[in-house]
Amino acid sequence: MLFVSCSLPGSKLDNEGKALAARLHESASQLMSALQTATGGSSVGSRMLSTISSMPAAAAADLLASVITRDAAVKLAVLQAVEVNERLQLVLGLVTKVGHRTETTSNQHMMQ
Repeated sequence: MLFVSCSLPGSKLDNEGKALAARLHESASQLMSALQTATGGSSVGSRMLSTISSMPAAAAADLLASVITRDAAVKLAVLQAVEVNERLQLVLGLVTKVGHRTETTSNQHMMQ
């Protein structure tokens, strides 16, 4: 499924949007770090983080949603969220959920 980002109405971030974007970046950074650990030091995580850091928050949210889930319904829900803050909240929840799953899996492998 091709995931195309578009300009959202009112895509300028208000204070809430700025806080959400900062939390999303922080969570994405933690997820990419876990990905790097889980893949034995692959640079994929750092390249992805570099890419999303250079993008507007809504576009970064779209990119993250497109690569961290295969669930078309989740991707569609993100795309249908017209308000930037809503989109950021959806993807922040998704990144947090995937990050928790990645952390749990990584911890299980370490215990074996």
